[in-house]
Amino acid sequence: MESETYLTDVAADGITKMKYGESSDNLLVTSWDATCMLYDGYSNALKQKIQTKAAVLAADFNPDETGAYIGGLEQKVIKVDFETEDEIELGHHDAPIRCVEYDHYSKCLYTGSWDKSFKIWDERSSNKETVREVHDKVYALSTCRNKVIVGMANNKVVVYDTRSSRDLEYEGDTSLGVYQIRCIQSMPSGVGYAAGSTEGRIAIEYFPDTKPQDASNFSYK
Repeated sequence: MESETYLTDVAADGITKMKYGESSDNLLVTSWDATCMLYDGYSNALKQKIQTKAAVLAADFNPDETGAYIGGLEQKVIKVDFETEDEIELGHHDAPIRCVEYDHYSKCLYTGSWDKSFKIWDERSSNKETVREVHDKVYALSTCRNKVIVGMANNKVVVYDTRSSRDLEYEGDTSLGVYQIRCIQSMPSGVGYAAGSTEGRIAIEYFPDTKPQDASNFSYK
């Protein structure tokens, strides 16, 4: 078994999100200290430090990993170019941004906020911003194929068709109990998702219309 490796030049405050690149060893780490760090995860080297004015709660790479999208307490959706260090503000939410995820399938950026909404950003379109209001603060978000899965402060999960943000496909509870959702990840097959809570419990949930015959929802800690 390989030994653990600890990153050097770490953030000065709590980590809010980590994201590995899909086609590289790059690692994004965001923090309450208002930074977004870019590491080479293989060589354990800090490649770049992006400083903002308020805590950064989430980030994801752009399609070719030459930059990143970040969001946090500033309420702005910011696109950063790693080479030039240029920053472009794509738009904003009306409250802190908790979730940032680029979806390679739809080629759109998804952001979720405490303003009880998620937004879809399509930089290819002149009308690049689509808003969908939900019932509570967005704490977690994940995309898979034509679905966007949103976990909220009330522990409800809603699923929308990404081809039309107005089409609600599913709404339900998780088996996490009373503890709040902190992260959510869709299954690669698109038949369900895994959700994690503040208690350290993981829930495996299947969508009713795509649930395998021999599968059942469960949770563990």
